[in-house]
Amino acid sequence: METHDVLAGSLWNAGLEYYDFLCRVEFGPDGTGMMSAGGGQVLRFAAKLRYEILDNTWVEFEFFDTILDFWGQTFRRTEENAFRSVQFDIEEGEFEINEPYIGTQKYQYRLHFSASPFPVGEAPEVAEFVNFYGWKLLGR
Repeated sequence: METHDVLAGSLWNAGLEYYDFLCRVEFGPDGTGMMSAGGGQVLRFAAKLRYEILDNTWVEFEFFDTILDFWGQTFRRTEENAFRSVQFDIEEGEFEINEPYIGTQKYQYRLHFSASPFPVGEAPEVAEFVNFYGWKLLGR
């Protein structure tokens, strides 16, 4: 399967082992997407984005001002935080995560970023999370 199809075929989450925690990257098939982070029942960051995959090893993100109906302004684009390029790799396997109140869940892919994919200065509480899981394996 092509890298783009793997990324666009699933939601990607990090920190699944933590209760009431959100750290997500969404890749749309059209090159657009969304990043979001939060915890304690509060959305702390969300940004609409455009992405481009370079050489199947780098992804370049461009972030845009984002206003959500319920949360209001969740991201304000500046010259310093508008772009981010991050090296990545995708590993296929069967990755088990013990998710609170759900139990053990299995995922087919792990998306590893060389650094936080979030815009500089945003969502600092998730900077340590660079392994994202996608393509949940059901019924296994």
